[in-house]
Amino acid sequence: MKRYLQLVRFIYHLKVAMDFNSMHIPDGFIPPSVCISGYAIAGGLTWYSLKKIKQDPNPQANIPKASLLTTAFFVVSSIHIPLPPTSIHLILNGFMGTLLGYYAFLVTFIGLFLGCYF
Repeated sequence: MKRYLQLVRFIYHLKVAMDFNSMHIPDGFIPPSVCISGYAIAGGLTWYSLKKIKQDPNPQANIPKASLLTTAFFVVSSIHIPLPPTSIHLILNGFMGTLLGYYAFLVTFIGLFLGCYF
């Protein structure tokens, strides 16, 4: 019975952590110049990744793997594990970078985009 109550308590805390919907950095904390620079760097890296993917002899061969890992990234990053006083979540960046190469930046970009809107 004690184990059952511990499991129920863990699931409850996991659900509470998953429902906690906040950004890592509060609004207005970062100056606009830093935000604009970040967007410029992200745009440049996206362009560079697309350029490198275009140079690949068969760029369509990695699309199914990239799609699967985009879904895995989105799902895993939305599961928050309570670790007092905060919670943690996996992001799989190293794993995706190893498996996908230049596709990893786009996979992360799409996964974060989905995370912002859903």
